[in-house]
Amino acid sequence: MIRFIGFVLMAIGGLITTLCGLCTIFGIVTILTHPCLPRPDADKAFWGTAGRSQLVLLVGGVPTVVGVGLFMLGFALTRGAEDAGSRREDSENVD
Repeated sequence: MIRFIGFVLMAIGGLITTLCGLCTIFGIVTILTHPCLPRPDADKAFWGTAGRSQLVLLVGGVPTVVGVGLFMLGFALTRGAEDAGSRREDSENVD
């Protein structure tokens, strides 16, 4: 059962990481390839390339890191379940 939960967490983490990561990369590439068009009523320093890139990394980077964490947690659960299973088989074969 723990191994199944680990695989589910790996699947969810992989999907979150893939979707948020691709969206973040697309946002950064779009910001870097298009000219800055600051809004006239806003502070121009924030709406420059660096400010918009930071905003994209904040909004898209945090879920990407959470997805990587879920994937790693799921991987650790599946490895722990496999190690426990192999230890159990070793102790049964000692007889």
